[in-house]
Amino acid sequence: MAFETVITANLVEYNLAKSRTKLFNTSYRDYAAMESEWKLPSSNKVQLPKECTSSRQKLLVCLGRSCRKYDSEQVFTNFKQNLPPDTELISVGCLGQCGNGPMVLVESDQEVWYSEVHPDEVPTVIKQHLIGKSPVKAMLYPKFHTCT
Repeated sequence: MAFETVITANLVEYNLAKSRTKLFNTSYRDYAAMESEWKLPSSNKVQLPKECTSSRQKLLVCLGRSCRKYDSEQVFTNFKQNLPPDTELISVGCLGQCGNGPMVLVESDQEVWYSEVHPDEVPTVIKQHLIGKSPVKAMLYPKFHTCT
């Protein structure tokens, strides 16, 4: 019996380590796909039909170590203080673009990435992009967006 317990404990530890390795070597987009591998099933989880889900836009602000060096916490605070009601603000540990931060990702109909966002630029993003639905071209992350 003790031998089986040790084997089971080692197997659980191996699976956790494998999941962690996958998690830290994965981009944000792959995270949601992986979630089902390590999340415990919930009996009270209800799946809503696609037409019932919220059409709110999501605003993700990186609060990883590299972005925090460039004042991403103040960027997050500025968004939080002036956020439009149809926008969900989410802080994330890392968006995987270290060295280009603070990084901000707006998810609505399409993904729009902003790099090197300064706290003073937050009102521009709110007014022009979140409310006016027009990305701020001068602030777009060139790795994912090309200005024409």
